[in-house]
Amino acid sequence: MKSLRAKTLAILTGIITGLTAFAQESVFQADFSGNAPFEGWNGTKPELSNDAPDGTPCIKFHIPAPAEGQSTKEMKLIQHKLDLELIRGKTLTVGAQVKGENIVKQPQAWLCPKIQIVYKQNSKLAYYDMPIASGTYDWTVAVFTVKIPADIEDAFIVLGIQGTSGSFWISNLRIKAAAQ
Repeated sequence: MKSLRAKTLAILTGIITGLTAFAQESVFQADFSGNAPFEGWNGTKPELSNDAPDGTPCIKFHIPAPAEGQSTKEMKLIQHKLDLELIRGKTLTVGAQVKGENIVKQPQAWLCPKIQIVYKQNSKLAYYDMPIASGTYDWTVAVFTVKIPADIEDAFIVLGIQGTSGSFWISNLRIKAAAQ
């Protein structure tokens, strides 16, 4: 039943996103293909594979399970700067295909797989995460929206896995912007 609810939610989210897409402008995309799939990305590079549902390239982050009774503090994250002129004062819709395997749920919500928008406003960082499930699940569409203030000083998209174990795949990352 839980799986059916998750699939239904993913389908409805995809439909809603599709209906609003015509009013949005593409501001960032990453399909991790070509000669320089990580150009512009900083951080611990993930594994490249062609395991996406359509056979296209995807990235895989993996943190092994810690020893019995231990926890992991390991993180594998990459980030890419976003063009401020394209996103200031806009509502961003961030979407990707994701897959998880043996992702351990942690008591702290921020210790998880990540697709995250981070921006700096008034010299303070703000973090907006896409809710990503723990456990094992096949490819699904994940989407979230975030309103970006007009006076931001910097902004990034962050991908990876932090403070938990398991494997997390990402494919076809897209960010679109619409007027608020």
